[in-house]
Amino acid sequence: MVDGIIFETSFPKLGKTLNRSQYHMNPVKEAARQEATNGKPFKITDGFLGGNNSDKKRLKSIIENLSESFTGRLLLEKAKENNFRIEFAEGMEALGSCDPSKKMIYLNPDNNKDNSTVTLAHELRHSVQFSNGMSLNIDTDDIKTQIQINRAMEADAEAHAGLVAWQLKSNGNDKPWEGFERDAPMVAKALKSEIIKFGCGKINYNIIPEIQSAAFKGWYKDYEVREEYDQQHINLLKEMKDDGIASNLTFDRACNVNIIVSKICRLGNEIYLTDSPEILNTKEMLGISKENINEIKLFFKERKEEYGHDVDASIKEFPVYERTNKKSRKIQFCTKSVYCDYAKKKLSVKRQEKAIKQKRIGKKTFQRAILSQRVKSR
Repeated sequence: MVDGIIFETSFPKLGKTLNRSQYHMNPVKEAARQEATNGKPFKITDGFLGGNNSDKKRLKSIIENLSESFTGRLLLEKAKENNFRIEFAEGMEALGSCDPSKKMIYLNPDNNKDNSTVTLAHELRHSVQFSNGMSLNIDTDDIKTQIQINRAMEADAEAHAGLVAWQLKSNGNDKPWEGFERDAPMVAKALKSEIIKFGCGKINYNIIPEIQSAAFKGWYKDYEVREEYDQQHINLLKEMKDDGIASNLTFDRACNVNIIVSKICRLGNEIYLTDSPEILNTKEMLGISKENINEIKLFFKERKEEYGHDVDASIKEFPVYERTNKKSRKIQFCTKSVYCDYAKKKLSVKRQEKAIKQKRIGKKTFQRAILSQRVKSR
């Protein structure tokens, strides 16, 4: 049992005849929730939106668009319940970001309404992950845990964004899906294939776990996106080394995949992943390119030479594959790596603490030098 959730050895594979008791999902309640929100605008409370009146007007339009999706509506309600706020942020490189420490979701004001709708769904899902208790411990997580958590968080957020886009398409708004299908083709393909398999053009809300599970696993099949996110991790490691912070990080906390799945792959209080959590340890989901693993090994080798710390043993657990071809498309992220973005904020605090400490040490050294001069002059 992990955090009150019992994990079976393996999760049942479901066919067209679904046994809902295996997931404790109540289709009657789901249908009732859907009917209750149908046609009713999402209520935007005071403080939910940030920025000036013009920004709030644009954000309200995006939220109205998102709330036409049943899943989008649930994500908005959850964010409001957890006291997250939404606003535009000038000068963003990414399309959006989620800051759990400030309980803020930021959107790029240069993005159009339909793309912003899908981006907001992605970022709202990140806010749910944090609210579910998914902790990111850059101070202690081993590199395998860091990459597993980051990949799972991005896969889950993108699966929800895809579901929102498809629901909007089902309601007659094709543009969000067209953009999503272009930017996340493997997730879109998996999600669409699963919907067609069950013979429903529109989302059947009783089979969301199967659809979400397929979309989640589809993200891992996009090796170009995976490698881009892994590269962000490598850049983070290099940044830590250059700043001299890497010496203080232990890389000794391993997070069990059961916990990762329980915090991330959830619909309400239930797990939607229809496979055993151990699927995160398979070659298909844990594999890393030879080029990227070599850069990670180099970081730990140089760290050991400089500070004498042992190499992170979790490196040996990564299955390694060769890149078969060069990048075929430009990757457009809904977000920067949520793990790396969060870690960089923590590192920024550590830099400040280090600078203050050095300033204090420098002041004390100066005071001792002055005192020594005075003693000598006597």
